[in-house]
Amino acid sequence: ERDVATRITFGEGYDADPAWSPDGRWLAFASNRDGDMALYCKRSDGSGQAEQLVATDLMSNPFPTSWSPDGRWLAVSPTGLGGNDLWVIPVDGEGEPEALMATPYAETGAEFSPNGRWIAYTSNESGRFEVYVGSFPPGGGKWQISDEGGSQPVWSRDGSRLYYRTD
Repeated sequence: ERDVATRITFGEGYDADPAWSPDGRWLAFASNRDGDMALYCKRSDGSGQAEQLVATDLMSNPFPTSWSPDGRWLAVSPTGLGGNDLWVIPVDGEGEPEALMATPYAETGAEFSPNGRWIAYTSNESGRFEVYVGSFPPGGGKWQISDEGGSQPVWSRDGSRLYYRTD
C-alpha cells in the first residue's frame, strides 16, 4: 500500500523459500536459524516471533512450496536422505507429516490447485524432469503434463490452466 519494502524475518541464519498462506496472513519458510534447516511460520505483517512448524527426523532440509487452499496442509520438498520426495505437513500441528510422493525418483515443487483436489509437481521418473499432476489426497492417479521437459508448475487462479517452465 505504501510501496515500501518491509523485512519480515530477523535473526541469525538463512531464511529461504517463503510460501504465503491462502489468506495472506502467514508466511511459511525454511531456516537454519537454530542449526539444521527446519520449517517456520510467521505472521506476514511482521508481528510476533517465527515459530517452528514441525520437528521430525523423517525429512531433512525441508523447503515449503505451497499451502492447500483450505490452509490445512503445507507441501514440502525436503532434500537429503537419498533423494527428493514430496511431503505434506499439517499446519495446525495435529498429526504427522505424510509422504505425498516417495519414490526412487526426485520430485520437487509441489503446487496445490486452487480447489485443493490436485497437486502439480516436477519429477524425473521419465529420465528427465517433467511436470505431473496427481490427485490430493494421493491415490486417485497421476498424469504427465509436459513431454519435452518442464519444471516449476503454477496454476491459474481459477485452476483451469497450468503453467510451467520448459527446458
